[in-house]
Amino acid sequence: MAWSDLPTDRPLRILAVVEWYPPAYRAGGPIRSVHNLMRLLQAQTPHHLEVVCGNRDLGDSEPLEGVPVDVAHDQYGIAVTYRSEVSLAWWREKLRGSDDAPAPDVLYLNSLFSLPFTLQPLRAARELGIRVVLAPRGMLGAGALAIKPVKKKLFLTVARWLGWFRDVRWHASTEVEAADVQMAFPRADIAVAQNVPMPTPDPLETPAREEVVWVALGRIHPIKNLHFAFEALQDVDLTGRHVVVELVGPAEDEVYLGQLLGMAKPGLKVVHLGPVPPQDLGKVWGRAHALLMPTM
Repeated sequence: MAWSDLPTDRPLRILAVVEWYPPAYRAGGPIRSVHNLMRLLQAQTPHHLEVVCGNRDLGDSEPLEGVPVDVAHDQYGIAVTYRSEVSLAWWREKLRGSDDAPAPDVLYLNSLFSLPFTLQPLRAARELGIRVVLAPRGMLGAGALAIKPVKKKLFLTVARWLGWFRDVRWHASTEVEAADVQMAFPRADIAVAQNVPMPTPDPLETPAREEVVWVALGRIHPIKNLHFAFEALQDVDLTGRHVVVELVGPAEDEVYLGQLLGMAKPGLKVVHLGPVPPQDLGKVWGRAHALLMPTM
């Protein structure tokens, strides 16, 4: 179905599919990106918006607390369904629609490699002629592709050969990401739209200077390149200084976390706070002097 054929006589029906959605937060930025995008669309357009997501946070074996499972419920005017499980058959039924829940006009995917939350709904959408927008969320960057490179290279080769992403419109967050998509899929249809920021919080007081606090926010994983920053700090004379680096985020690689913690030295303290819910980050920012972000 061509994009020019989108209906103009009624609100568009947009279904966003994402593996994690608030109150999940451990997967970091991509959760906020799709949440903020949906909130912006809800506030500024008359579209009918729906989200289907998993009912667990990243790395959790237990379901999210306080959310209904397998039924749609209203969040800020958006119909959100937390699924206990999905399958190709379920996606086919969902995207086929019914009298009570018509098929979406546009399917918005928020990942690249996920089988249940990208490849299965993508296949069902292609079979049913539903337009697809896909946001790779940095997964085609050189740093991301360097993790398990053989497996990912094979996946991309097969995807190009079989045309899995043919007719998909790609949502790149930056021109750099657009170039990454073009490199992987030379004929890709790409639109660039920056991430929607969260509302600006109240101004924070300037923290005290007895110690200098840097915050590294995100998953503890080699792709974040934190070791580069700590290796650089090994050559800095911090005698008589009090520098604290707070690692805020889930440890996806415990060995890597241990390496980072082991790079503390006189004048440099490294602590891991673990994941912090977004509503509590104000306390972290309130004592921080700088954000440390050497990501690749």
